[in-house]
Amino acid sequence: MRYFFDSRDGETVVRDRNGIECRDFDCAKHEAAKGLADLASDVLPACTLPCKLSIEIRDESGSCIVVIDAIIDLHVLAFRISN
Repeated sequence: MRYFFDSRDGETVVRDRNGIECRDFDCAKHEAAKGLADLASDVLPACTLPCKLSIEIRDESGSCIVVIDAIIDLHVLAFRISN
């Protein structure tokens, strides 16, 4: 079955027009998790924190069947200036 993986960075949505053939739903979830990690790597240097990212999985009919979210934030626990 072909699944489509749309990415969302705040209000910016990028629709997947090609999709990926996956043998089952577990494979689709794995692909979505990899896509979310790639998205975080791409947007983290420039995003305003906290940053909410999502991958929305659609099936062949175009219906959204699952959303995987990640919220990225930064908490500075210690700050040291070296001379």
